[in-house]
Amino acid sequence: MINKISRFLIIVLLSSVIIIYGKPLFKKFFFKQEHTPQIHYSLMLDKFLIADYNQGSKKRYYDQDKNFYSKHDYQTFLPMIYYRDLLIWKNFPGQIRGSAISPVEIEKNRQLLIVKGKEFNSPEIKLYPLYESKSLYSQIEAPDKMFRIDFSIEFIDAKTNKIDKEKSLLFTKALTEKGFKFPAKEVFGNRSRKKPFDEGYFIKDSSQKLFHLKMQNGLPFVKDTNIKPDSGIKFIKTEENLRKEFYGVLFTHSNEIFLISYDNYRLIRLPVENFNHKNMSFYLSCDLLKRTIRINNGEYIYTTVTDRDYNLIGFLKVALEKYDKTAEKYSKIIFPVSIETHKKNSAYIYLDPQYNIEGFFSAFLSVLFLGLFFKFKKIEFKKNYTDFVIVLLGGVPVLASVLIVSDFCVNNQ
Repeated sequence: MINKISRFLIIVLLSSVIIIYGKPLFKKFFFKQEHTPQIHYSLMLDKFLIADYNQGSKKRYYDQDKNFYSKHDYQTFLPMIYYRDLLIWKNFPGQIRGSAISPVEIEKNRQLLIVKGKEFNSPEIKLYPLYESKSLYSQIEAPDKMFRIDFSIEFIDAKTNKIDKEKSLLFTKALTEKGFKFPAKEVFGNRSRKKPFDEGYFIKDSSQKLFHLKMQNGLPFVKDTNIKPDSGIKFIKTEENLRKEFYGVLFTHSNEIFLISYDNYRLIRLPVENFNHKNMSFYLSCDLLKRTIRINNGEYIYTTVTDRDYNLIGFLKVALEKYDKTAEKYSKIIFPVSIETHKKNSAYIYLDPQYNIEGFFSAFLSVLFLGLFFKFKKIEFKKNYTDFVIVLLGGVPVLASVLIVSDFCVNNQ
């Protein structure tokens, strides 16, 4: 009896490994290289320009009206991106739409902010470095303490793992005096030292109000931002940039998107519709004259272009070329049972078993093959009937496991 149970568990374990790692490898046989099109807006043409690949994997350049261009002309119409090449060609325009432009100003006004879908649903270590926001040095120095915040804020020495009670009390008191209500709910901020300066963190309290916390000359800076969207705050991504136009981008539970302005935390609503943080990623590119917002859901790219005041200039929807759909179809046939360990737009690891009815026919054929195998090996059917049951349920992966295990242990007595 113990041998039977052990054998069954070995088959289940081996089948799980084959399913988890085998299915993604199997699907790769059907993949063809995917190319995400580059979509930009030319103020010189008042059109969207697209760069992608044709069926022969040759790069092509064209506009929204299917007028094709050479690479040289394509770059000429996008001086905000290819200004270095235009300078070499001595073809750099002095102005666009009556606005003077220069390479120096173009470089100073560039900013890129990307929020991937999985950032909304990712595991997080709730320990945060608090940098000195008024540092005397050109590079941000790593602090010797990390903080955590729940019913109070506590600073923990990284070497001794002891709580700095004096600093913890100082910052807890500063938050309380500004109206912060513990426990804290969520913390948003840029933990990286690779930034030109530090703006600390935005922290949501128990009443859903948002506070700005940073450290200046070793002392707490706390301010109530008065930011409290009707549908609540889902996520904030901050990025320190020398342009100092906005602290970062804020997403609400109703999928509205706002920028948090340096102008006293004013919310700037972006003209984006139908955004869904569960299956889409967000891209914001700022240049000297315009703003480009891209939303990618894996099937389409929605590109919205605005002026510097976020007034709409244009909108374009482009379908993405996907891999061969037979990859999913055939994998469901070969793998009646699948175990999903990763989900789109999530950084968590899952063990989510699923059953695909499309795989029943291959499972039936697997049972017939197992019967022939047992007959050839002269293995007794009655004492191994459970093998036929689990192969009928699991198909080819379970059949492979049974065949492997059968070379070592079978119930043939």
